Amino acid sequence: MGGIVGPAAFIGAWVAGTVVLDGYSPITDAISRLAAVGADTRWLMSTGFLAFAAASVPAAAAAALKCTRVGGRLGAPNRAEVEAFLGRLKASPWDRR
Repeated sequence: MGGIVGPAAFIGAWVAGTVVLDGYSPITDAISRLAAVGADTRWLMSTGFLAFAAASVPAAAAAALKCTRVGGRLGAPNRAEVEAFLGRLKASPWDRR
């Protein structure tokens, strides 16, 4: 779900920014112009980017769980595999061996 919500939020901010910022052309201007220092749409693009980033975390975790090779097989994980994966996420990098 996050793989859909995040990009949709960012694209929505981009489209809204093109409407709000006078003189902006999505064909000739870079998208970074909408987030430039002093631009009226900076807050809008920053919010869209943060929404994209926040939604990407659960999407990436779900994809990693789905594609993790466990016991020589690929496929949907069982409960124990999910708990083991989440346990690895909670551990600090220094705890991993």
